[in-house]
Amino acid sequence: MPAALPFALLGAHLVLVAADGPPRLDIEHTCNSPGRSSVSQEAGSDGCLRSERSAGDELRKRWGQFSGPAKTQCSQQSRAGGFPSYVEMLTCLELASGAVPVTSPTNRATVGQGSPATTGSVRGRPQERADSLTAEPSPSQRTDPLKVLGK
Repeated sequence: MPAALPFALLGAHLVLVAADGPPRLDIEHTCNSPGRSSVSQEAGSDGCLRSERSAGDELRKRWGQFSGPAKTQCSQQSRAGGFPSYVEMLTCLELASGAVPVTSPTNRATVGQGSPATTGSVRGRPQERADSLTAEPSPSQRTDPLKVLGK
């Protein structure tokens, strides 16, 4: 039993972090690092800092909307690799919650609260379910990677 105590304390700490709000991240380190181009599409460390601060503000506003397990997972994931990012954490949480709409081939949103996939129709027309849009392609639509690579 005493051997399990450190793991229990670690788990309790993660839950407290998730309940109080987003963790504080060292975005200055992230934005001034050589790897910043993967964190922000804006050029330079100033643009990166603006993006990170904006995402941090958005996270603080919306933190209560996300589930505890998603908060814990995304908080850990956003710090992986040594370059913590509010942009990555917010993206992770939105994807985990279904807040980011996925578009169908006709460019209509099909996933997310209030979307056609959950309401059942668009302008009175029946809508495809989102899970049918991610179906396995038919054999005629598949590509042989060896042929593509020319081997």
